[in-house]
Amino acid sequence: MMQENKRALGILALAVALLIIVSGCDTAKKDEYDSALLLLNNGFYVEAIAAFDKLGGYKDSAEKKLEAQDMVFGGDYAQATIYFMNGTYEQAYESFASFGEYRDSAKKAEECLSHIYETATSQYKAANYEKALETYLWLADRKYKDSPEMADTCKTVIKERAYEAAEVLMDEKKYEEAVIAFSALNGYKDSEEKISTAKTILFNAAEKN
Repeated sequence: MMQENKRALGILALAVALLIIVSGCDTAKKDEYDSALLLLNNGFYVEAIAAFDKLGGYKDSAEKKLEAQDMVFGGDYAQATIYFMNGTYEQAYESFASFGEYRDSAKKAEECLSHIYETATSQYKAANYEKALETYLWLADRKYKDSPEMADTCKTVIKERAYEAAEVLMDEKKYEEAVIAFSALNGYKDSEEKISTAKTILFNAAEKN
């Protein structure tokens, strides 16, 4: 009987200890919450965001965090939305990407990238390779899909077209222009040989005169 009483007392003591710990934790949380609320009410919104974020699911911390975020990002978010609606996706992306987890900013940023990628694809299909290159390079900086590879493809196509145009100049005996055109290709294919050939022809022509 005495042993059972000791066991019961032990359980009771443990329960009391746990209650004290929980109560202490709750008090600490309340103090943190009150401090976060004070930050919010006094206009320290960035600090309030961090404080409420730390509190996790305590009371209405999530709502209060959003309230603080609205004060920090609200106006800029509205402007980013206008950019998005107007189709100026690069500006919209930069704004949404800077908002972090605020509302649906991450989703909106991803949508911007998707629209910009579609634009690059349309430019490429329309043979507007210079513009497509510019767009793919912008996307490549943000590591979006296969943009780095597409940018390289555009560069190759642009060089090939320039090479073909330079060859036309050679065929038309416009050697001075051909030298300039092949020189701009920086050693692409046999550009150096073509330059040498054109210069030789020009030199021989000058000698005859």
